[in-house]
Amino acid sequence: MPGEPPERTALRELEEEVGFTTTDLVPLARFFNSAGFCDEHSHVFLATDLEPVPHDRQGPEEVHMSVERLALDDIAPAIADGRIEDAKTVIGLLATLRHLGR
Repeated sequence: MPGEPPERTALRELEEEVGFTTTDLVPLARFFNSAGFCDEHSHVFLATDLEPVPHDRQGPEEVHMSVERLALDDIAPAIADGRIEDAKTVIGLLATLRHLGR
């Protein structure tokens, strides 16, 4: 949403795409999506103490999405062997591991 603060966007996306909410949102990273091409950037947050919320995943983005869970110890190997290759996801997961001291 244009003009929406990044924290509010993160909370909205957490509810829409994953079906959870939180009061504990930690900013981890900000990066340009395509440096040198455009000035669009993304923010990465870590949400903990999650609470489920009712949600309907019928939006155009959510309908083909699945939520995958990995143990923290499985994240680096999944990135290294190519199971996780989306750049935004890799940045977010590596920032999370760094934040957790792993």
